[in-house]
Amino acid sequence: MTDSLAAGLFRPSRLLLLINLFLACCIILAIYFDQYWLIALPAVFLLGFVLLRDLRFLYIIMMMSVPISIEYSIGSFTLDAPDELLNIFFLALMPGFLLFNYKNINFSFVRHPIVLFLAASFLLSIITTIFSVNVFLSVKYLLAKAWYIVAYFGMTALFIKSWKDVKTLAIAVGFTAVLTMVYVMSRHAVRGFSFDSINSCVGPFYSNHVNYAIQLLVIFPLIWLLGRIHQLKWKQNYLYIALMLLFIAGIYFSYTRAAIGALLLLIPFYYIVKWKLMKPAIILSIIGVFSYSIYLIKDNKFFDYAPDYNKTISHTDFNTLLTATYNFEDISTMERVYRWVAARYMIADRPMIGVGPNNFYDTYSAYTLKSFRTYVSDNPDHSTVHSYFMLLAIEQGILAPILFVWMVAWAMIAGQRMYHRETDKRNQYVIMGAMMILFAMLVVLTINDVIESDKEGSFFYVALALIMRFHWKSIKGTDNPTSPEPGKAQ
Repeated sequence: MTDSLAAGLFRPSRLLLLINLFLACCIILAIYFDQYWLIALPAVFLLGFVLLRDLRFLYIIMMMSVPISIEYSIGSFTLDAPDELLNIFFLALMPGFLLFNYKNINFSFVRHPIVLFLAASFLLSIITTIFSVNVFLSVKYLLAKAWYIVAYFGMTALFIKSWKDVKTLAIAVGFTAVLTMVYVMSRHAVRGFSFDSINSCVGPFYSNHVNYAIQLLVIFPLIWLLGRIHQLKWKQNYLYIALMLLFIAGIYFSYTRAAIGALLLLIPFYYIVKWKLMKPAIILSIIGVFSYSIYLIKDNKFFDYAPDYNKTISHTDFNTLLTATYNFEDISTMERVYRWVAARYMIADRPMIGVGPNNFYDTYSAYTLKSFRTYVSDNPDHSTVHSYFMLLAIEQGILAPILFVWMVAWAMIAGQRMYHRETDKRNQYVIMGAMMILFAMLVVLTINDVIESDKEGSFFYVALALIMRFHWKSIKGTDNPTSPEPGKAQ
């Protein structure tokens, strides 16, 4: 009965009549209240109805807008527009979209391991929010995480069905990214590509040189896979080689150590996947990190790395900065150590529930040690601990980073298996590109926390969604993301 009622209500003739009646009412109200913007409401509702039927085009627009979005402050909130506004729009429209399209959706897809990992992570965030030091700050975090997952992961999983769709996405994102990069590099060139001027050249599209560099880093694999897909067309292939060189130059002249290091590590990572070494690489990495952490904590060995307050300074030359980093005399490196030491005590104090999402800045000062203090320890930028894994443990308990690492490790192992099982070279390039994005993000996240930033976090969720989508197709032989249960990685 509900279906027949909906079908009758939305017949073209009746729908047109309803729109005309609604328009007439809006005109009367606009004249009566002298609020003429009300006349636009029918068009807004009609657009909303059309979008509920197919959001694919708007999804591409959203992804194109990520590199060119600009951060705005609204009271205590900060939003990047237009992409985060579109994120919110997607989150608001999702119930209606599912209602209008429920017959075409098999909801068994929610049992895919990556979806389950994301759901468990979000549930943990909700639980830790309940016990948060400041619930209001944690709720803001939850809302942002919700629209990131829905817009970047959910919409990618729904709309990117094949390598052709990935090609369209990569071209759209690459186009706007190149525009911003040319803009930044042109301004930087006027200043001689100097190290001390890069931060002043990246605005208004990027908040700092790190934000800019990591954005280029996570888009670089998309440019790479475009070049591989077009390898038989020499003119296009030369174009993408030139674009890759441009991205490499942009990342280098950003003078961002994490991004440059991650870019270099993509080469051995490629061969790790090619030679089926993912499992031993993950195991050795976890053992190495765990062993070094125990070494530092045991007998308070980390005190040996306390900085000399008078020697730990900021640098205006990149080569000098690298030398100072090696000698533990760079201010940004040692400020990280200052906060990591505080993290050691914060995690020990609240190991299971943490201080609550988005609560690091307001709570960490009580756990710091003066012997590790630097010139910028007053933290005017309100930045966090500069390690996403530590941040998860601090704010959401030790289970949070375990879930995160488990999810990414599962995705990497499943991705490697898909890569070697796939017979279509173009699908292989997509899988490798998605894995390269995840790996680059992992490297960066060891000394940064950018998952909640639209410039970087968006592509982390997109890469996860691509691996889920192609894994589903690989084991079920279907392009439908909402077909029967995907099962486990083979």
